Amino acid sequence: MFYCQRCGRQLEANELRCHFCGIVQEREGTSIETKPCKQCKKAIPVNANFCPYCGLDQATLFYDETVSQPEPQEDDPDKLLEQMLNDDTLKNIEKIEINSPQDLENFLMKIEAETKKMQAANAKKYHIGKNESVKPGLIVSTKLMLKDMFKVNKRLGADDFFWGYLGMYVLTIIYSIGLGVILSIVSQINSHLVSLIFAVGFYGWIIFFVFVTLTAFIRRFHDSELPAWLIWLRFIPGFGEFICLLLALKSQKITSGKYTFRSKKRDKF
Repeated sequence: MFYCQRCGRQLEANELRCHFCGIVQEREGTSIETKPCKQCKKAIPVNANFCPYCGLDQATLFYDETVSQPEPQEDDPDKLLEQMLNDDTLKNIEKIEINSPQDLENFLMKIEAETKKMQAANAKKYHIGKNESVKPGLIVSTKLMLKDMFKVNKRLGADDFFWGYLGMYVLTIIYSIGLGVILSIVSQINSHLVSLIFAVGFYGWIIFFVFVTLTAFIRRFHDSELPAWLIWLRFIPGFGEFICLLLALKSQKITSGKYTFRSKKRDKF
């Protein structure tokens, strides 16, 4: 039995996402910063509110009479300067000389490598994976797209987006077949209603399809940290949809935790 590291509710051992608050659980063995639990002393995530093993609220205070607080000491300017001069960050500063195109290419490759490291560090810091679904697929990603059709203040990974986008077209084919069957039945009962039912069914689905994919595009743009107003490009007649699909191919970018795979709506606890 485990406890949710955020809300403290009981979870099953194989449950990686809390079904109460939705937070992804960080199990032992992952490369995360840890701290000892105040009660059982086991290593737990440093940002955990509750211990996943004993369920103790980490805000609980334990008073230890044997521990004495050190007296505050004034900072010595000379010691601070010496510490700064001996700091590893100053020792690791490299001088970069660019004397040839090859030096410039190596410099750019180094910047790209450092950018990828920073990207990975930010993703770890803000707990943002590549996709919200553990294994993106046609059914899973389509259900996710439909579930979040009214949400724009979160991210949507590239795999989840394109699988869900394909799933919407599959649903369109299924819906068209169903609508055709209904129209054939109605035509035998009252032929005057065929045009009305066709108009309602056809335009109703078009509005539904556009709305679902529109909000999905915005969430995909958030995952790439593109401005959401680019969604207006979709309304360009002829090739607006194609432009947005090209923008949706842009890889994930994480420079802040402004958007995650969770909505900004606050939890009740």
